[in-house]
Amino acid sequence: MAIQLEVRDGVPVWYLSMDIWVVPGPDPNGPPGMATEGEPAYVWARVTNNGSTTATDAVVNFMWANPNVGFDRTTANPIGNTTVTLTAGQSSEVQCPNTWLPSFVNGGHVCLLVESYHAQDPLPPGAAFNVVTDRHVAQLNLNIVRRLKRRMFDGLVEVHNPGEEEMAFWVAIQEGTLDELDPQVLTNFGVSLEGIKEPGRVVNYGFIDRFGKARRGGELTTVSRDAEVYVRPRHASVVRIAAELEGDAALLHVTQTLGDRRTVVGGAAYLLLSDRVGGGRKPVD
Repeated sequence: MAIQLEVRDGVPVWYLSMDIWVVPGPDPNGPPGMATEGEPAYVWARVTNNGSTTATDAVVNFMWANPNVGFDRTTANPIGNTTVTLTAGQSSEVQCPNTWLPSFVNGGHVCLLVESYHAQDPLPPGAAFNVVTDRHVAQLNLNIVRRLKRRMFDGLVEVHNPGEEEMAFWVAIQEGTLDELDPQVLTNFGVSLEGIKEPGRVVNYGFIDRFGKARRGGELTTVSRDAEVYVRPRHASVVRIAAELEGDAALLHVTQTLGDRRTVVGGAAYLLLSDRVGGGRKPVD
């Protein structure tokens, strides 16, 4: 147990890490919040050494991805990197030295990843992140969706294949619960759910025809809640999701799995908010 570096996964949802956050604006020491397209921001992470030996100059890499689901180190976009020295059992808040200028290439939704390693505690081999099983790396993939028109959410999800052969993935959409959101994650986004009158739920949710209309005759037309998607090597395919919000707030999950055993390789969460829920900065929808 010499050096054991960790950036914590979210609990119970691994892609909602409480150890990654953004500080929008020119002051890296300002309050955390939501990134805005075209405005500078800083990315922070909390890194812990769970080992019994000091980690001198451990590397910390900061990255962003057009998420949605399924990407690796060859397709994630670097923001910057730095080093940190951690004694045994120490945690430290680490700032990425480079300013991040968000360029939202997917309807305002991006994913952040942070990994930390040391010569005596290296990353696993290969380009895959393996976030679920690798303590070195964590992911924050929460999309805040506000002011829904007629309380309907309609968005696109990219399914990435970072491999060298065509692959078939399963993409599933399911309703979550608000208690899956760690309070620290909400604080990091500058969002408060305190005082909401109706916790809410999502209804009529699922995948719809990529080029079809979300509504026909006033009704939301979803096809299914899971879909098999074939993706060419080093490419991405797009699926379209839709949902309706009842109440003030609800959580929706989209996960990507691979193979007969449905190994989870990607995930994203969408927090749907009515205009009665305050806090935070309005994102680019």
